[in-house]
Amino acid sequence: MADSTYIAPLGDLSQELLAMQIDQVILYLNQKAGKKYSISTQSHRIAISTILRSGYTIEDMYMVVDYKVNEWGDSEKMKSYLTPQTLFATYRFSDYLIQAKSNRN
Repeated sequence: MADSTYIAPLGDLSQELLAMQIDQVILYLNQKAGKKYSISTQSHRIAISTILRSGYTIEDMYMVVDYKVNEWGDSEKMKSYLTPQTLFATYRFSDYLIQAKSNRN
């Protein structure tokens, strides 16, 4: 059975830069969505790390947070989905980013 905390090799990101960016994304989500996610929660860190290691930028992640907070933030039902696991799931993130980019203007 594979270790669930495994994180793939870094590519161009250094460990220190990656850790700082993960912290920034979690803090940004907390600020924008009025949440209190811990920057030390391993599942949050892995989800965000996976997206960053896939070539997306921290700005892409901010854009998705902004878009989804705007879209879901006023709905009692939907704002419960403003979580790192939902927003930064590998099978959802690219679709959320496309939505955010197409609605920027």
